[in-house]
Amino acid sequence: MKFLPLILLFILLNSCTIDTPDVELFCELDQNSTYIIKWDYAYAKEGFVEIYTSTDPENFSKKYPIGKYDIRRGFAEINMRKVNRPNFFLLSFNEKYDYKLGLQCSRFDSIQNYRDIGGYRSNNGKRVKWAKIYRSGTIANASSLDVERLKLIKPISVVDLRTVHDENYLDNRNLDVFCKAVSIPFDAKCGTPVNKIFDGKYRTGDAAIYMQDIQLGLVENGKKELRQIFDILLDESSYPVVFIDAHGMHQINFAIAMVLASLDIPVEVIQRDAMLSNKYLDKAKFKTILSQYSEYIQCVATTLLTVEERYLNSAFVLIRKKYGSIDNYLSVEIGLTKDEKEKLKDLLLD
Repeated sequence: MKFLPLILLFILLNSCTIDTPDVELFCELDQNSTYIIKWDYAYAKEGFVEIYTSTDPENFSKKYPIGKYDIRRGFAEINMRKVNRPNFFLLSFNEKYDYKLGLQCSRFDSIQNYRDIGGYRSNNGKRVKWAKIYRSGTIANASSLDVERLKLIKPISVVDLRTVHDENYLDNRNLDVFCKAVSIPFDAKCGTPVNKIFDGKYRTGDAAIYMQDIQLGLVENGKKELRQIFDILLDESSYPVVFIDAHGMHQINFAIAMVLASLDIPVEVIQRDAMLSNKYLDKAKFKTILSQYSEYIQCVATTLLTVEERYLNSAFVLIRKKYGSIDNYLSVEIGLTKDEKEKLKDLLLD
């Protein structure tokens, strides 16, 4: 009988282990329309990973895998016949642990920086669901093929965060793709440097400070708008939701940061999401426009089209200094209740 407490303790400890071990996953589409799937599965170095596919990340059939690979291989190359439609994957390691995976950045002709925020791991081990929230630059210049690709994603809501300071902010072409279109001008109220740039009174250092001012301004001047954003996300009928601003960068970086923070996604992961704009914003498409201007203007413009970690970090520092924590800021200043946070997690975490 003296061993009974030890046995009970052993059972208790084993019952509290994480359902699925952490694993690093990555998916991209190469120029040959082949999906490159990579995994770093430290939990087991032997066995197999079976891969299944679906156009709906909520529904996978595990009847027939599209491939079976040695775990030690670490990657798979999968050619799908229809790359214009959304394809999601389920990776099953040794028929024991399952992980969903999607393409982070979708391929479009004229839409910049369009990507899914699915897959990010929260502090409690759950992951953001795929095909729920997308972030993007403006879709006003979308080609006809882009519009058809958007329709295949079956988005319900678009939240337009552009303000009067954004070029062509009134251009609402292609919003009819969505059932709901909501304009929430997410204005940091720090003006625009355009006139100073063309007058030669603005340098790259000034541009970097301006980028920080946007994030700082949104903390204080975007509270009402941020509450509106959360109200949309708390409505189950809103999904999938696409957030847009001029380039899918500055207003969106702060908005998505607060959404991910409400889901208990680590700050370093939130920063990594913001920095991805440097990868998925094609600056080469701006070269033709900028080539007609002086080298000085081109340098300033390049700074304005680049994300640095310090920009969003300045908002985090201000929030912690003034409100104690991001969680306090969301609850006290934005009015996000504990029950609302739990509902968001139910809606957006797997």
